[in-house]
Amino acid sequence: MNRRIIPVGMLAILLLVALSCSEEQATGPPGNGEANFDPVPQKIIPWPSLADSPWPMYRHDPQGTGRSPFAGPATKPQIRWMVPVGNKMFSSPVIGPEGHIYFGCDDKYFYCIDPTGKLLWKLKTDMPIYGAAVVLADSTVVFGNAWDLLSNSGGILYRIDPQGNILWQLPLQTDINSSITVDQMGNLYFLGHNEYLYRVDPGGTISWKLQAEPDWMGIGSDFNTPVFSPDGFTVYVAGKKLYALLPYGTLKWVFDPGYRIERDPLADSDGHIFFVTGGNHVLHCLDAEGNLIWRYPLGDSLTSHYASPTMDREGNVYAVVGQTMLSFSHTGSLRWNLPLGHPGYGALSCSDDGRIFFGSTDFAPAVLMAISNDGQILWMLPFERSIDVSIA
Repeated sequence: MNRRIIPVGMLAILLLVALSCSEEQATGPPGNGEANFDPVPQKIIPWPSLADSPWPMYRHDPQGTGRSPFAGPATKPQIRWMVPVGNKMFSSPVIGPEGHIYFGCDDKYFYCIDPTGKLLWKLKTDMPIYGAAVVLADSTVVFGNAWDLLSNSGGILYRIDPQGNILWQLPLQTDINSSITVDQMGNLYFLGHNEYLYRVDPGGTISWKLQAEPDWMGIGSDFNTPVFSPDGFTVYVAGKKLYALLPYGTLKWVFDPGYRIERDPLADSDGHIFFVTGGNHVLHCLDAEGNLIWRYPLGDSLTSHYASPTMDREGNVYAVVGQTMLSFSHTGSLRWNLPLGHPGYGALSCSDDGRIFFGSTDFAPAVLMAISNDGQILWMLPFERSIDVSIA
């Protein structure tokens, strides 16, 4: 089942989220049990294959941190421009070196607009585009589209130049619903709806594809995006379990949290991995060898969890379950929880000064929200339609 068709917004029900009634128990590393809120400063990870731009890929970087190197607005902003498209959008925007903004759409077009909102070009493809593109170091752009049910043909991976000219295209017998990530050598990685992880070389040839076990990703997990360790030597893929693989396709280890991982993991600059499981809504922290360091229940909710966590430059982690945002120190101590009033499923984004941004996808009106580092709602900007993308 794909996230885009879950009819949660059709339920005219007010849900009361209880944060203290979960049967799950928090666990942590050995110690005296005292809370630890010491900062763990995060480093910028150089990635030579990526464009030098403010937001070259989904979640900003191959570690999936969702953290921008720039400050975000502290006061309620105004809409400067809007660009009409032909249908719904689930493809998160990415930004190229010249400030050009790239995104795909359900109308089967891939768009490029300039920073003033002017449409520069759009490229017609055969099927809707759900995942985010990646902008590479040479300013070329790679994205994929979905399966054509009518012709029973697979999705296509495209590499295009900044003017929208196709450099190569790779037909595949699968949907490409995940966003595209890249290793340090320029090889491209994504999940297919056929339950395979693909690696494609810079010239558009499949290096390998891997299915770890039957149905290894679980329902809807083909929307997840692989992430990399900070040294680039390990790629993490989330599904029913968390899989750690070498870039040439060898399995290093598997961690089974007991529940499906519905959204993307996050790797910090020291190699720790963070992710949230669905069903029981638990935030996990593992070390680079796949050992559990701590876990913390986020609370009970009847609302499915789709918000990927983010991490600020001090190592604090932010996650959403239902209509509540929670913040944790790097060592798993709860810093605060904040009732939002709106459910938010878009992946969380963090600015350099620690502000958190995300959009709600249910109820009318939807809102774009900004939360301060200490757990205060800074502003809410209403929108007529749901915000189903990660904020760049």
